[in-house]
Amino acid sequence: MHALFHFSIAVLLLSSASCEVVSDLAKDARYRGTNVGYQRCIDRNEDVALSAESVKSQCSAEHSRVIRILHEASASYQKPRYKSGSLSAILQRSIYFAGFVTNLSRDQIVTAVEITLTHQDNIDEAGQPIGEVVRSENLWIEPGAIGGFRIEGYDLDFKPADGRLKDGEKFLYSWSINKIRGLRIKLR
Repeated sequence: MHALFHFSIAVLLLSSASCEVVSDLAKDARYRGTNVGYQRCIDRNEDVALSAESVKSQCSAEHSRVIRILHEASASYQKPRYKSGSLSAILQRSIYFAGFVTNLSRDQIVTAVEITLTHQDNIDEAGQPIGEVVRSENLWIEPGAIGGFRIEGYDLDFKPADGRLKDGEKFLYSWSINKIRGLRIKLR
């Protein structure tokens, strides 16, 4: 009789624990791709041996989805501006690509953008332009907000030479946003 009592208690504890697990799985599925799912992921992993920024980055990657939203954007190749000196001379040559995105949606948060850069000097053997695909991640641009992005020179396969950004008033490159990743806003 004593063994039956312990067995009954064990079954009750297991079923209680499994109901909690099922409930958590249902919530995870319900909130996948939303700001609530993203926050649950952060809360669940705050005691993991990672920095808070790494946890946020991983949770964003896990929960963000390709979204289709209205947006405005502007961007260009840029060079850092430093005072003269040996280090600044090296940094002056490290071109990067940067810009801004305005999120015109009402219920989506932009977390990443994928961009194609095409420069007339970046061509294949047949003389055709090569489009370089780059990504800027770890963004957080809420509806109606403007957020900046910067793609460092070391992330660019092709960097235009000095003086090869414009020919008079005509830009020698083009760019476009291919994909936007984000989270759907859901209130609890």
